[in-house]
Amino acid sequence: MRRGRTWVGAIMLGAIVLSACGRSGYQYVESDDETVFAKIPDDWQLISEGIVDFALRPEDGSQLRLLPGDETLPWRAQFTADPAGQVRPDRVAGYVDVQPTDARIRETLTLEALLDYGPGGEALGDPIPVRLGDLEGYRVQFEVAGDDPLTNDRLVLTDDRRTVIYVIQVGCRKSCFDVEADEIDEIMTTFTVDI
Repeated sequence: MRRGRTWVGAIMLGAIVLSACGRSGYQYVESDDETVFAKIPDDWQLISEGIVDFALRPEDGSQLRLLPGDETLPWRAQFTADPAGQVRPDRVAGYVDVQPTDARIRETLTLEALLDYGPGGEALGDPIPVRLGDLEGYRVQFEVAGDDPLTNDRLVLTDDRRTVIYVIQVGCRKSCFDVEADEIDEIMTTFTVDI
């Protein structure tokens, strides 16, 4: 009888722990090598996640040339606040990229070059220098012009050898961004790279 009560107690304790974990309100997106983590709300949709076939490489598009010891594969995760899993400008959406760089372009690669705001894009202030462990980079908010401009928050980080570029970008239309600014800031400030 005592063994039965212990078993029931263990099941109840497990259920309590699991339900407490479920109330965190967040889910974690992590890279395949478990070094990059982004925290997003539980009710958001993970659209895609995994190894991708692109990386920063010379403009001629030639095969990626890694140096000895380089093992990182290009990886991307995309997510959205839209319940249907669609990327819509009126709902927050974003992505995380882990991009190895080509050995031929590392010497000329600058973080500033990675802060490209696209056609019609303009920074909403000076990029803020960020240090995350051994990584350095910039965080910047920028808008892409329109009737209801798209506003994005972007963080770009790299190691001192420029072997891998880490990017997280989250945004939506300005009217949406203004409402969701605290949630977006939470995502950006809890982004983690563990190398």
